[in-house]
Amino acid sequence: MDAADVLRLLVATSVAGSVSALLVAACARPLRRWAGAGCAYRAWWAVPLAMCAASLPAREVTVAAAPAEAVGMLSANAGQTTDALATQMLSSGLDWQVALLSIWGLGIAVVLIAQVVGHRRFAAGLGRLRRRRDGLFGAETSEGLPAVVGLRARIVLPADFETRYSPDEQALVLAHERVHVRRRDVWWNLLATLLCAAHWFNPVGWWALRRLRLDQELACDAAVLAARPDSRRRYAEALLKSGTCLQSRTLACQWPATHPLKERIEMLGQIIPGRRRRAAGTAVVMVVGSMLTVGVWAAQPPRTVAADAVHVETKNVGPMAPIDPAPLSGRAAAERAAAAAGLRLRDADALDGAPTRPWLERETPARAIIMAVAASRGLDVVPDGDGLRLVAQGPTRVEYDAGSRTLELQLKDVSVGEALRRIADATGRRFEAANGVSLTQPVSMRMQSVPLATVEALIDGELDGARLESEAAALRVVAAPEKRGRAPRKPPLR
Repeated sequence: MDAADVLRLLVATSVAGSVSALLVAACARPLRRWAGAGCAYRAWWAVPLAMCAASLPAREVTVAAAPAEAVGMLSANAGQTTDALATQMLSSGLDWQVALLSIWGLGIAVVLIAQVVGHRRFAAGLGRLRRRRDGLFGAETSEGLPAVVGLRARIVLPADFETRYSPDEQALVLAHERVHVRRRDVWWNLLATLLCAAHWFNPVGWWALRRLRLDQELACDAAVLAARPDSRRRYAEALLKSGTCLQSRTLACQWPATHPLKERIEMLGQIIPGRRRRAAGTAVVMVVGSMLTVGVWAAQPPRTVAADAVHVETKNVGPMAPIDPAPLSGRAAAERAAAAAGLRLRDADALDGAPTRPWLERETPARAIIMAVAASRGLDVVPDGDGLRLVAQGPTRVEYDAGSRTLELQLKDVSVGEALRRIADATGRRFEAANGVSLTQPVSMRMQSVPLATVEALIDGELDGARLESEAAALRVVAAPEKRGRAPRKPPLR
């Protein structure tokens, strides 16, 4: 993944997170009234899911295959995919992307350092913590407490806890903090803060973080009142007795934090939805969140891949060489490509007798053309100083990369049937051929990082009176009468 890919991913996830956060925030109040504050809090899961969906690879759209004469080491059209566009931009010396990435990384570091320093300052301000008999911790101060502090989720009580709250109010406050512990809210706060740090330049993210913390507190309030519905008044009095703190820390869920008390008090007067409505609300949130996630992924521009395109890294193929579309001998095409790229082609006479054909109808990397010509003569192309040297091809092989769905092929004078069997074995499928279909025509191919669909489309173009069908479990050749009578290409795939 290069600098352009990182920047593109960063923009995509930032936009997806902003849109989903605004939607969740807009729906939070209606959700709280209809299905409870807990349902509104769970709806925030749609934000990281949408960001993950935006980071997934976009769907691919394959265009029609070109004639089989264009086989060999072809180059993907640079305007067809955003990956190739990014490669061109970088190879053109546009280093502003690296500068942007450096600024982005510096911003992340500043935000994370500020968060760590702020939390350490908050923890130091608590003074020496003493463990109580009930397993809780008492602090030497009262500011910002009670709270659940740290990833170990310790409940820390203020120094005046027993004098500030009545026994009933103490039980309610502790019930609230234990809901935070049970739901592991400190970890969710950490995740949300890390996402905001990664998108520190996006003000919507920081605004959404504050809304998330509000819904988190309201969800805990609702959980406590659902268990003790007759304690609304005492709960409101406990809220009003709480002090305020300057800022909510990342690794702390603070009872008197900066969340507006007005909204928390208003929530206490609402009717608590029944269990069925809460379950229905959760189901609606899951369905809508899933639809939003799928929609974010589907909204990505599809990657257009030509069926005849073979992806070759720019650093391996050299400059682009304009080639005359008129039919050329193999040697003439290779020598012209080498001259256009400023390369010296050693042992060019080894290419005598390479087939004559219209090699290409558009620009193609010089080395790709030379490799295609050499493959037709059973030769490999290797770098040699300021030029290229021709050597005998290595052993026949077919290797498949399941992650990128690409093939690396080196076939020399094998039948089409044998080539298809090797491809089927490499991709873990069975090979089937209809009776009466001829698969004896010879094939010579040498390709690297070629999309599987491209290879299959090229071979399908060489089948006379037959059609290649590619499925997840099988690679099948079936009769295709409509293809009979087509003049066979000579020599095929050489």
